[in-house]
Amino acid sequence: MEKRFCDNCLSKTDHKAIELEDVIYTYKRKRKYICSECGHESYRRGLRPTAESVY
Repeated sequence: MEKRFCDNCLSKTDHKAIELEDVIYTYKRKRKYICSECGHESYRRGLRPTAESVY
């Protein structure tokens, strides 16, 4: 679960990443995320592997 911005809820909510087993995911490849609050599905880039607070 990741905290991502939902376009439908208009707030940061928990999102679950749906990953296919035959695809190698890097942080630049878009993944399908599903919002745990409203169920909205969207394709988003993954978060960087380092801490976001450093930037």
